Amino acid sequence: MSHTTQIRKGLFTLVFSCLLTLSGQATEPGTLVVLNKGDHTASILNAEDGELIATIATGIAPHEVAISPDGKMAAVGNYGDRQSAGNSISIIDLTQLKVVKTISLGEYTRPHGIRFLTPDVLIATAEAQQKIIKVSIKEEKVIAVISTTQRASHMVVLDKQQQMAYTANIVEGTVSKLNLKLNKLEKIFSATAGIEGIGISPDGTEVWVANRNNNEVLVMDAASGEITNKMPSPELPFRVEFSPDGGTVVVPNAVSGDLSVFNATTKELTGTIKISGTEWNGDTIQNPQPVGLIVGAAGKNVYVNCQGIGQVVSINLESMEIEGLFKAGNGPDGIGFSPLVLKP
Repeated sequence: MSHTTQIRKGLFTLVFSCLLTLSGQATEPGTLVVLNKGDHTASILNAEDGELIATIATGIAPHEVAISPDGKMAAVGNYGDRQSAGNSISIIDLTQLKVVKTISLGEYTRPHGIRFLTPDVLIATAEAQQKIIKVSIKEEKVIAVISTTQRASHMVVLDKQQQMAYTANIVEGTVSKLNLKLNKLEKIFSATAGIEGIGISPDGTEVWVANRNNNEVLVMDAASGEITNKMPSPELPFRVEFSPDGGTVVVPNAVSGDLSVFNATTKELTGTIKISGTEWNGDTIQNPQPVGLIVGAAGKNVYVNCQGIGQVVSINLESMEIEGLFKAGNGPDGIGFSPLVLKP
């Protein structure tokens, strides 16, 4: 390829990216559910423009949220604050914009990571008891309990096809693999102390964990637990999120105020998306502290909760440019995406 051709190709890519961003073609319609742990609320936002649709009271200090397969329901783990441990899950009907059930977890406290196993059954970590629990929404109760045997089982991901769950255990720095058919612990994988964020490839073959102490992302074989790759992601990688097609992995770095974007196949760093220091509407974003994030159903945008500024940052994954800042509440943490388009 000649030097002139390279320049032309580069200019075309730049112009195309700019046009894509300006036209809004990469922004997909849908709804964001943003948990404000400082306000004990969920902000329901339009994913395209950040318009506030509703603010819904939850339990004390909600941390993580899961969206049902049909997009109509949000399940919120009420973690609790320093004074009291939470032990409930709020079920929000997004079509009615209200909490329709508050499910008591009884003795199982500090629900954190949460996922839909089926349209009726939730999987959640009970962090204080070193357990994961199955919760029936219809019956409004815990229907099964599995011990992780590890301290601070924080986040959980699911391989629904194989009926396996994986938890990131912060204190021991391990991953517990749990059989959801037999309701038992299968294996414990050794990683490094400080792992918190966890993601799983859509095909269930790889588990990725983010270590906030070592500023690195580890890739583990989901069958054996073997660590196959280690990639730096400074500073303080907090979560791990796969795109729906499994091709891209996004990791928010809370201290450096940016996102690491990895090619899921090659494990190479595709790019680093700066939030901190970026100018937006005449102001410079300072100390954003990106933590929770979700990729939209079409894989076009990633939405990042920034606790330091109380905003959700919408980023185009094709151009790797910020497309919008959406006002959230106090201490936005967990975030979910529904393809439903709602109105106030």
